[in-house]
Amino acid sequence: MKTLLRRGLFGLRVLLVRIRFVGLMLAVALGVAYWDTALYALRRLDRPPPASASDVEFFCPMDPQIVRAEPASCPICGMPLSRRAKGAPPELPKGVLARVQLTPYRVALADVGTVEVARRPLEVAIDTVGAVAIDERRLARIASRVRGRVDRLFVDFTGVEVREGEPLVWLYSQELYTTARELLAARTAGGPVLEAARRRLLLWGLRPAQVERILARGEPETHVEVLSPISGTVVSKSVVAGDYVDEGTQMYTVADLSVLWMVARVYEDEAPLVHLGQPVEIRASAYPERTFEGHVSFVDPTIDPATRTVGVRVDVPNGHGLLRPGMSVRARLHAPVGPDGVPVRGQVEVVYRCCSACPDVLSREPGTCPRCAMPLTPVEERAPLGPGGAWECRCPMHPDHVVRSDRPGPCPECGAPLARENAPPPPRPAPVTVYECSGHPEATRDTPGICLPCGTMELIPRETTADEARALLAQARPEASAPLTGEGDVTLYECPGHPEATRDTPGICLPCGTMELLPRTVTAEEARERLSRARPEASRALAAPARDPALAHAPLAVPADAVIDTGGRRVAYVEVAPGIYDAVEVVVGPRVGPWLPVVRGLREGQRVVARGAFLVDAEARLNPAAASIYFGASSGGR
Repeated sequence: MKTLLRRGLFGLRVLLVRIRFVGLMLAVALGVAYWDTALYALRRLDRPPPASASDVEFFCPMDPQIVRAEPASCPICGMPLSRRAKGAPPELPKGVLARVQLTPYRVALADVGTVEVARRPLEVAIDTVGAVAIDERRLARIASRVRGRVDRLFVDFTGVEVREGEPLVWLYSQELYTTARELLAARTAGGPVLEAARRRLLLWGLRPAQVERILARGEPETHVEVLSPISGTVVSKSVVAGDYVDEGTQMYTVADLSVLWMVARVYEDEAPLVHLGQPVEIRASAYPERTFEGHVSFVDPTIDPATRTVGVRVDVPNGHGLLRPGMSVRARLHAPVGPDGVPVRGQVEVVYRCCSACPDVLSREPGTCPRCAMPLTPVEERAPLGPGGAWECRCPMHPDHVVRSDRPGPCPECGAPLARENAPPPPRPAPVTVYECSGHPEATRDTPGICLPCGTMELIPRETTADEARALLAQARPEASAPLTGEGDVTLYECPGHPEATRDTPGICLPCGTMELLPRTVTAEEARERLSRARPEASRALAAPARDPALAHAPLAVPADAVIDTGGRRVAYVEVAPGIYDAVEVVVGPRVGPWLPVVRGLREGQRVVARGAFLVDAEARLNPAAASIYFGASSGGR
């Protein structure tokens, strides 16, 4: 029994030795495998705790590349820095779709170029084709007033020029002969019978002198001369000598071709840009060296459902007879773009004038000139009388030939009084200055102020019309802005990357090249400190260009290449700092040559990417991190 027990204890000891050996070998293997991990954990235990740890950082909403570890003010715009969690995506300013920052090397590699958003006079050109037609207001049809026989034709073919009062037909009439005998019979008795016979002869086309001649000679007239009622060209003849005609038979059609119609059609989307009195440039292939000028006299009130076009009628002077009815011509109408970026639409102030030989004839209603009996033409009230020069005469007899003189007086060709060219236009209303924030229209004021939603951002002045100013101020909220007193506040102009170029007046940063210094409002004490550290040779004054008064009513315009049409919206990239571009949505008007008028989204003085805009847009789309990575970001203490 004892022997069996000893053997069992011996086997147990052997088993324990083997287990300890296996455990030792396993411990050695684990130590070798996890030696680095254990060593790193021991070193972390020996590391002292950090002096300060924070899960927040401070950034500028207007310039997200500015990041600080402690509360401060933005060195670019002066706004207090906002708080956010570390690692959170940057918050872009209101209205900014994306922000891209490129290194100077990539800017040069992509050949990115910017253009200033400025006011430029623009006109939308409407090109169309038309046909020359006879002015229906200058058309006369000559018909017989009595029954008779055509014994003689004074005008025996079409195309003959006739003057008012010239005879066209010598017509025999038995009724005329009988009435002339009644006139002679009633000559001695007088009374109502004589007056009735006289009046009947006058209504049949005899002139008063012919009636008096019958009474003086004592012999009745057997023939009557049919006279032309207007001066013009015979365009139709329907009688020959020997024809018998009845009362009302049409014999001739005479048209005054000194003024013609140009009939054209414009598309329905262009119809709102056409208005009465609008000047029109007309060219004919027969006269490629000449340009004929006319004015819109009628616009159809309906749209042709088959062609979706609107008819336009233009009065064209044709004193030299160069244009002929039936000719095909090309026409161009100009519609100026207003200060809001939209072409001027609708009716304008229209007056009715005669030719420049009667410059003082002015009417608010259509009619004829009381001096020369010409139909008045609708024109714009501000339209000049002539194309430029000293003094001129332009009348129906020679409207295409301008007689110029250095002093007023009669025209040497027709005796009409010379009219001064280019009468000065009426004075335009003075623009009104409003102060507004591009991101907060509710902060608009009529005096300088601070945008309270932005913090310390100074409102930007802008000139506009009195009506628009009243509309903007009516929508503004007083609590959204504060007046700019200037007490203790000074505006400095500085470069974010070169503080030595700081100035107290607008200028250019010379280390950057042509970058304009950015304005910033600071206290007087801070301004003195910054100016004391500035170097005069690091900047130069920005010469303020003389503003053309005519541009006050011109629209903002950018190159067409600066606007990217994504299908759903149009985007432009605004340069906020060297190499930093903000994508903003813009609303533009119709293209005018290489320019696009800006309706909304940009303000005057901003710089947009015009060359290489598609490359900048591709960088924002293909590299999403470009909208959240700022190579110039920095923070204090890091």
